[in-house]
Amino acid sequence: GYDFQNKQDLKDLCLKTYGNDKEAYIAPLIRCDKKYGVHQLDILTAKMKDGTIQVLRVLYWGDCTGNTSHSATTGYLVDPITETVVSAATWYSPSYLNQKTNMVGQKMPGVKKACAECIKLHKIAMRKANWLGIIGWDLAFTNKNMIVHFEGNYAISRLRRHCFSSFAAMYRTLAEFAPVFGQGCVPTGL
Repeated sequence: GYDFQNKQDLKDLCLKTYGNDKEAYIAPLIRCDKKYGVHQLDILTAKMKDGTIQVLRVLYWGDCTGNTSHSATTGYLVDPITETVVSAATWYSPSYLNQKTNMVGQKMPGVKKACAECIKLHKIAMRKANWLGIIGWDLAFTNKNMIVHFEGNYAISRLRRHCFSSFAAMYRTLAEFAPVFGQGCVPTGL
């Protein structure tokens, strides 16, 4: 009713925008769950030494001031097993240092299922790109009582922030991904 009125209008718009030699995927508009407003779940999955895919971290970005999660003013760590917000992500960047913390303790039903789906998708992605050891998944709770995946990214920049979020995360990351450290060689000063 705004950019187009019917299927032919939509086809014409796609041809004008993308040309005749490209494909376009059209999906229905899905809005964020009003409970959360504009937000994003950021799930980080990684291939471990034993070959399994595991969730390293779940972040929730919320209290957005704009139409995308790039305007988030709060970030929280979510436990993927209990689906509970466990802490504010004040360590993520100076922007979040003095953020609100009112969501700590809140349950987020659906996170466990979303994590299982991310693990499944990571396994599928590795069939074509076995080198893809770490993926950052962007998801959102929708107004249809579901979680929608809107992209997966090669997540090396996300891993950096994850591994320095706490001493425990750094130790686990080094033990899992740094071959010498993982074999019991502890660097001086730890």
